[in-house]
Amino acid sequence: MADENKKQAYVWPVELRKNKITERTDDYTASVKIFSDTKSLKYIAKKIVRERTEYREDTIL
Repeated sequence: MADENKKQAYVWPVELRKNKITERTDDYTASVKIFSDTKSLKYIAKKIVRERTEYREDTIL
């Protein structure tokens, strides 16, 4: 019951860049990293199997 109330936190990968609009040297802006590579079905199946699930890779594929 207690596990149902727990939420898994997601961490956004960001890059800090100097804020060019201000004159301050210690001012930064954060931009979210965008990943352009597409994951294949085989890659996803391997990740699921690595997480110690009851499924095997060939079952997922």
